[in-house]
Amino acid sequence: MASDIDVLVVTRERPEVVLDALWRAGIRDPFEVQVIKPEELPRYRRYSVLRRII
Repeated sequence: MASDIDVLVVTRERPEVVLDALWRAGIRDPFEVQVIKPEELPRYRRYSVLRRII
């Protein structure tokens, strides 16, 4: 049974720009990428275990 790897990108950049750059860099399955603005982060913190990767 395979599962995806969830990645949350927090940025002020437009999501389509970030997703396009990741796609061009070869980031595809099994990664599930969500792009959000910093002000949306508290909602994710309530329901997820987050790790900061720089």
